[in-house]
Amino acid sequence: MGRTRLGRFAAVAVPATVVSAGLGVAILQGMVGAALSSATAFQVAGSAATGDELELTANNVTAANSEASAGTGTAKKDALVSLQNGAVEDLCLAADTTTPLGVLGIKITSAGSVSLGSGWTDLSADSLGASQATLPTTDIGYSQSDLAHQDNTTSSGYADGGFSLATDVNNSTSGGISLTDLDASVYALTLNGLTLNNLSISPTLGSVEGTC
Repeated sequence: MGRTRLGRFAAVAVPATVVSAGLGVAILQGMVGAALSSATAFQVAGSAATGDELELTANNVTAANSEASAGTGTAKKDALVSLQNGAVEDLCLAADTTTPLGVLGIKITSAGSVSLGSGWTDLSADSLGASQATLPTTDIGYSQSDLAHQDNTTSSGYADGGFSLATDVNNSTSGGISLTDLDASVYALTLNGLTLNNLSISPTLGSVEGTC
């Protein structure tokens, strides 16, 4: 399975169908960590997302066809969103890739609450939306060098005095961050762990873009 490193490091991408199928195997075998990445953006959605802390920076990600070609990948703009101790309700992932058969889509769904594991979850987003966002005390215009998680100069998009948004670590509460109707187009998603209920993996001939 392709590995993707974000925030503190540049992202490496592999074809979406390969990674999506690999994720399913990892879950069924009980592996505790998971990473999804793609050279083209894929959809991540849920009826709600919650977390304890949030960091957001303007960043960039390198999308390559394999780890071996990571140094020659294409630079993509992205917003790097990091959520601590996150969970998503009714998680849906949808990705397309071009094959000799034409466009092949794959969708992964899990009903109910999906824990993203303890610690930080990194999402490299081309776009991210929610019908409502509830945040605790939040600093807007925070320096990236002062962030608790995204504070490393080895990130390809790191800027010492660059713009960021961060919830106040001294006023964080369990589940204090809430995003209703989460819908994101992402290049990479790195999780500390994943527990899925009622798992469904559906490959389809034809695009599944925007179907979550």
